[in-house]
Amino acid sequence: MEKQLLVLFAICIGLYAGTTSASTACPTPSVGITASSALICSGTPVTFTALDSNGFSPSYQWYKNGHAVGLDSSIYIDATLNNSDSVWVVMTSTCSGTYIDTSIHLIVTVNPTPAAPILSLSGGACLGSDSIGALVGGSATQINWYMSGTQVGTQSLGDDTPVTAVGGGITYPAGQYLRGNDLYVVDQNAGWIYKFPAYAVNATSAPVVAGVNGGGTGANQLSNPRGMCMDRAGNIYVADLNNDRIQMFPAGSDSGTNAITVAGGNSFGTAANQLSSPIAVFVDSAGYIYVADNYNYRIQKFPPGSTSATNGVTVAGGNGNGPALNQMDYAEGVFLDKAGNIYVADGGNNRILMFPPNSTSATMGTVVGGGNGLGYANNQLYFPRGVTVDDAGNVYATDQYRIIMFPAGSTSAT
Repeated sequence: MEKQLLVLFAICIGLYAGTTSASTACPTPSVGITASSALICSGTPVTFTALDSNGFSPSYQWYKNGHAVGLDSSIYIDATLNNSDSVWVVMTSTCSGTYIDTSIHLIVTVNPTPAAPILSLSGGACLGSDSIGALVGGSATQINWYMSGTQVGTQSLGDDTPVTAVGGGITYPAGQYLRGNDLYVVDQNAGWIYKFPAYAVNATSAPVVAGVNGGGTGANQLSNPRGMCMDRAGNIYVADLNNDRIQMFPAGSDSGTNAITVAGGNSFGTAANQLSSPIAVFVDSAGYIYVADNYNYRIQKFPPGSTSATNGVTVAGGNGNGPALNQMDYAEGVFLDKAGNIYVADGGNNRILMFPPNSTSATMGTVVGGGNGLGYANNQLYFPRGVTVDDAGNVYATDQYRIIMFPAGSTSAT
């Protein structure tokens, strides 16, 4: 599948007086650089040509990713371009004692071949009343729609482009949060968060309120975001899994807003100010931040106003990977009820654990759902990913295949 070739030109011209006077005026440099195709895929051969329209007869030096490549020729052929590679050329010439150094940079972005879009049909049963939606994965930036061989529409998937709730742009929903009647959805692949208004339907547009398409390590970027939560002020907290940090975006943010790191962000590790692939986050009414520190098999608690330098406290687990009641086999989800009890989706142990308020790494949890091996029976779970508790104490667990409710006061036998 072809992808658009994104090109950025930057022309820098320096004129330096030589040791001899110029007998004739040097013409103004007029140079350029072209690629053999505007549509290329990763690994496709591309021919780059440097153009000199004013007869300088310069020498050429080509560069790829900062390294010199190619011979002294106006043409450079590359058969192994990959995503985010950069290619440029430096032309050097002399003219009547004047040294002219003209550099033309062609920055090439080649995206990997994306998966084919998945089309879905919804609406009425009569011709003309149905809607077709496209679920597009990878790093696609544009959808072109065709009917009977004729292009009938284009949809940009840029950073601030609204998308449809079901069909248009969500590539991998990995988390959600309901605040009032507004639904926030974490798109794991795109690295951003959408906000859908109350009563959203298939055609409803949703702005991006956090993150930038494609992800990254910047303050306004996310890489493989998973769970999210909001505090009473409307600040958005995101488990930024690949960056091993929790990011807080202020209320009213958009794709250009910088976040603050409120936990982790010191590379992955086991120290008190480090996280290892955090996958879920919960903020209580007092502003304390609880993090499901997945690969450290623990729940970390950070105080209000914390930063990347703040040490967290282990309030559950943290005793290695195992089946004991003070251990976890991947901490996949975390939730606090109104009494301050801590509920953990213990994925690999196929159970929901509850720890009392003010627990520590030495505290034994209580199984309140599952814990009877991997399975589909109503007292079993199949690698639970998330947990929520309602005001009546009912425990809702999301496993790989279903959402199951355990009543208040339940045990492993329930």
